[in-house]
Amino acid sequence: MSEQGLGAKLKSAEPMTAADFNKSDEELGQWLFETWCAYHAEEHGIPLEAITDEWIALIQSKTIEIDTDNAENAALESAFRKAAKGDYAAAGKVLRAYMLNGAHAIVADKYASIGIKQTQLKMQGGRASGKARADKANNWQTNCIEHAKALLATGTAPHELAGKCSLKYKRSADTIRRVLKKAGVN
Repeated sequence: MSEQGLGAKLKSAEPMTAADFNKSDEELGQWLFETWCAYHAEEHGIPLEAITDEWIALIQSKTIEIDTDNAENAALESAFRKAAKGDYAAAGKVLRAYMLNGAHAIVADKYASIGIKQTQLKMQGGRASGKARADKANNWQTNCIEHAKALLATGTAPHELAGKCSLKYKRSADTIRRVLKKAGVN
């Protein structure tokens, strides 16, 4: 590359924007390497217009040699190495996947706890409403049994109990019969 090559195209090392993310894999990979070179130039106090082919070759060779033991950075490291080798399309593809995975992780970290809490609250609400329904069921059954006993005491025939309790407790006569039979009220 001549001084009019990559060095002339470099811009200040700026963060990725949404417009950069919309580039093709090839363009994204090239953007990655150009930004990487600009970053190192700024770090070493080299004006972008003064970057030479030798300096770019040095950045390429150093980048190809990078190796991390950190699994989280392995994909990003791979993208930098691919870009340094000139395989911009592969570098762009890896970078895009890395960014999307990172975005999913951020969302998961931020909102997973909220979702878990909401699920727990729904479960607690379900348990509470289930308990309330059970309490209400026990309450009407207890009241129905007492009412049936009172009817028997006042001379109502046992075969009439289900019909009379059915009207009062808004349950079918069959349901009332099962409750009374289980309680031993006949």
